[in-house]
Amino acid sequence: MKIFYPSSALFKEKFDCIRTIEEASKFPVQGVQLYINGSFTGHAYCDKLLGLLNSSKLDVLWHLPNSPTEKDLDMYLYLIKSRPAKGLVHYLPLKELPLKGADIGWENSLYGEFYKDHVLESFAKARENNTFFVFDITRVMYLDEAHKDPQEILDFVVEQMKLLTEEDVIHFTEKKSWYQTGRQNPCTFGEGVLKPIAQLIKDFGGIVVPEFEELDVTSRSIFALLE
Repeated sequence: MKIFYPSSALFKEKFDCIRTIEEASKFPVQGVQLYINGSFTGHAYCDKLLGLLNSSKLDVLWHLPNSPTEKDLDMYLYLIKSRPAKGLVHYLPLKELPLKGADIGWENSLYGEFYKDHVLESFAKARENNTFFVFDITRVMYLDEAHKDPQEILDFVVEQMKLLTEEDVIHFTEKKSWYQTGRQNPCTFGEGVLKPIAQLIKDFGGIVVPEFEELDVTSRSIFALLE
């Protein structure tokens, strides 16, 4: 398992990449997930980020916006030219990868109910495109009128995780209730709905990103992953 520290929407500047690298450097993590956003004003900013990443010795995973602009893609291409790294984008609204020849993977994006078919479609699209899959586990961990048994959902997540390779990525947040969103009143990893599969996540050989927005929960979850 390689733990990557997430950029947070709760920083003073949303998804502040510089702050993310600074925070990540305080923890025993292998890398950071950085979100390409409006703060990427030009190549000079990219150079600053690359310098910080090199000095921190952290690996990086670039998260592209749902609908990347030409500027977003220019920033990404500039970054990976100097420092090759994976990028990811949500499957839906996009249905085709925004760049050819770049190492960009698909992530399942729908949440709020048990979107089993969407996960399967996102995974199939990644394999069709010969790229990696980002399995955001918590996006499908919801009970509703059609799916009232938590074990049904846990069994699906376990089966999907068995298909992952070390090239794939896992995203998660943790929550106490199956009826709340993953970022609503989050709890420490392993203390909520993920408890039954916590060890399976720990045993994963690829990148794991605890995508909390609260810094204290992120901190506690990193150490819980390492236990």
